[in-house]
Amino acid sequence: MASLIQLSPIRQNALYANIVIKKKLASYFVSERPYKCHLPECGRAFIQLSNLQQHLRNHDAQIERAKNRPFHCNICGKGFATESSLRTHTSKVSHCNSQSGYLAN
Repeated sequence: MASLIQLSPIRQNALYANIVIKKKLASYFVSERPYKCHLPECGRAFIQLSNLQQHLRNHDAQIERAKNRPFHCNICGKGFATESSLRTHTSKVSHCNSQSGYLAN
C-alpha cells in the first residue's frame, strides 16, 4: 500500500497557489472569447459572462460620471464638475502648463 506524502502547511499553501496561478494563466490564453462588448470603440471580449457584465457596469459608470462633469481638459480629456476644478487641474498638472487653450465646454 502506497503511503501519502505529508506536506507542511506552508508547502500546501504554495502548492495550492501554484495550481491557482496555472489555472488563471491558462484562462488568459484561451483563444475563444464569446462574450464581446457591444460598444464599437471598445472591442473587448471575455471568456466568462460575469466578466463582461462587470465590464459593462464600468462603461455605465463612466457615462454617468461624464454627465456630471461638463468641463473637460482639452489635453488629457479629464472631466470636472466645475470650471474652478478644471483651472486647478491645469495649474497643477504638467501636461497642461506647457499648452495653451486648455478650457473646453
